[in-house]
Amino acid sequence: MAVKIGKYHLFKRQQDTGTFWYYWFEDEDGKRVQRSCGHGCESKRDATAFLEELYRADLLEDKRKAELRRKTFSIFAEKMFLEGEYSCKVRPAILITFGQ
Repeated sequence: MAVKIGKYHLFKRQQDTGTFWYYWFEDEDGKRVQRSCGHGCESKRDATAFLEELYRADLLEDKRKAELRRKTFSIFAEKMFLEGEYSCKVRPAILITFGQ
């Protein structure tokens, strides 16, 4: 029976040298990408664990990208120009130096 974890589809391939586990998924362009699970996957259980870890890493990456998209410049620079901060102390000195 086929195993699907997230966007990843698991399948095995019998060859003369043994059984190998592969997975495929569709990329952003809709092209099918096929990859090997690696030498550490000797059983279906190992290959499934590999795909679960791959899926978790994808979820974490998606979460990180979503958090970065939510950050605006105002959040990024909220402490940059507070009275007494380093940037406020340095900026007048630079203006005076270039103004002379």
